[in-house]
Amino acid sequence: MHISTALNAGTQPPPVGGLGRFAETGRHFDGPLAAPVQDGSRRTSDGLLSVPARLDDGDRPAVLAHFLSLSEDDRRMRFLRVMADHAIEAYVARIAFSEIVCFGVFDAQRSLVALVEGIPYSSQAKLMMEAAFSTNEAWRRNGLARALCESLGEYASSCGVARVALHCDGRNRPMRALLCAIDAVTHIEEGELDAEWDPTQ
Repeated sequence: MHISTALNAGTQPPPVGGLGRFAETGRHFDGPLAAPVQDGSRRTSDGLLSVPARLDDGDRPAVLAHFLSLSEDDRRMRFLRVMADHAIEAYVARIAFSEIVCFGVFDAQRSLVALVEGIPYSSQAKLMMEAAFSTNEAWRRNGLARALCESLGEYASSCGVARVALHCDGRNRPMRALLCAIDAVTHIEEGELDAEWDPTQ
């Protein structure tokens, strides 16, 4: 079922870490979304990193390893709360890859080093998507979040999503820099940042 026709007026997504703040106030899409296309894009493009690839259920172990590799502070930045290993394991076990969209970047050892998750929902009769990003510390300042943002934006715009929303810790300087670069509308209150941007831009 296509994302634009998969609206379920009676259900909402469960709270899942940093995701769900906006989606909980709207209407959840009861997928599945368009299936990931396996076209060889996970091969490293320059000997170091792959281009962003759409993830599926087979990538669950890689997603788990990625989140577990984050430091305590990075976990707080991503999930907006303390996340012990068992909490991350439970979170990853609940990810429904057919109902949300995830793009990731892999290194030459096929380890997931950067990830964006997007939950589609409806707000005031508009298709929306809430996003959350994470990047392994060793791979930051390499443009990976920007590349993932572009991949998510292309997918979202092709599905008719009007706006992409994000909620993060206001101390997250790399995310604030990315939001500034893509001309997102941002608002900071009590140390937390809300943002929206047009995926077609």
